[in-house]
Formats: sequence, structure tokens, C-alpha cells
Amino acid sequence: MIFKNQTSARVILQTDVNFSTNDVTTKLIKYKKPSGTTGSWTGTTLTGSETTGKIYKDFSSTDKFDEAGTWDIWAHLTFTDTRVANGAVVKYGVNNEGE
Repeated sequence: MIFKNQTSARVILQTDVNFSTNDVTTKLIKYKKPSGTTGSWTGTTLTGSETTGKIYKDFSSTDKFDEAGTWDIWAHLTFTDTRVANGAVVKYGVNNEGE
């Protein structure tokens, strides 16, 4: 569980792309907020998971879940030859503090 505006959190997504054998230039975690606003955060390869393709985002005071409700999040990868791969959408619940 995560709370609105919580700044100590990490989201990890499994992409199933082998980063040690595939040249990926951009790793994004895209989102759609409960209000319908869309955007993205830069994803980072999780240390030790280059072959399993896990990416993550650590949250801060500027990058956070700033709306309560259900968020849609998914991986978005761009390869050096400009191919793009999108992951499946994951529904992520964000509560107001105290709920």
C-alpha cells in the first residue's frame, strides 16, 4: 500500500527484456493518474536484474503519487533501432493518509 504524497517508496516493473543482450536507450515508467492526466518517470535497471529486465523508480519530493485513487502504470522501452515495447498496465492503488 502507498499513500498520497509519500516520498519513501519504490515501484518495480518486470519487463522480461534482457538488458544485457538488448540495447535499450530509454526506460520509462508511464502512468495515468485517477484524474486522467498522463506522464512518465525515468526508470532505472534494478541492480543484478539485467537479464530479467526489472526497472524501478524511487520517489522523492518532486516525483510522487500526488493523487489518491487507482493509477495505471506500465513500462515503456525504446531500443537503439527506435523500436518501442510497452508493458502490460498495472493498477496501483493510492490512499489518502489515514485511510
